[in-house]
Amino acid sequence: MPGIRDKHRKTYIGLFTGEEFHLRKIKPSEFMEFFGTLPAENSDTLQDQLRALGEKMNAAAQDKRSAEDLTRFYLERGIASPKIFFGPYTECPEDQIHVDDLSDDVNGLVTAISTFSFDFTGFKKKMEDLLQQQLSPGPGLGGEAVQSAANGAAPAGDGS
Repeated sequence: MPGIRDKHRKTYIGLFTGEEFHLRKIKPSEFMEFFGTLPAENSDTLQDQLRALGEKMNAAAQDKRSAEDLTRFYLERGIASPKIFFGPYTECPEDQIHVDDLSDDVNGLVTAISTFSFDFTGFKKKMEDLLQQQLSPGPGLGGEAVQSAANGAAPAGDGS
């Protein structure tokens, strides 16, 4: 039976190097922290924070240095093994792979990590449901039970 770690790991075989990489999911909070945007604490600011995150991602894609930083972020945080070494080539430990040896697997790895970490299948529906729950009146002020009581009717229940 697979463990919890297995749910958050995936194997990727490099198309150019043939190397087997073990990917791990990057948490959304790690990603938001990288861009300097912390997760929203309430739904009023969620949309603003997602918009700001999107703007920072677009800016990073346009800036070569930021794109390199983002690539490094994905490779450092999204690969469980083997570790990728970013220092001087001659100092690369034997159990790691130097980033220069990844060839064009870099793009495939970044795409695989991104897709694996941020599977947005159903994300829009989940967000709409969450926002609907936040916006719909509950049993508190303005909710059905309070409105019924205000109109002189007993709230729904067992009558005790």
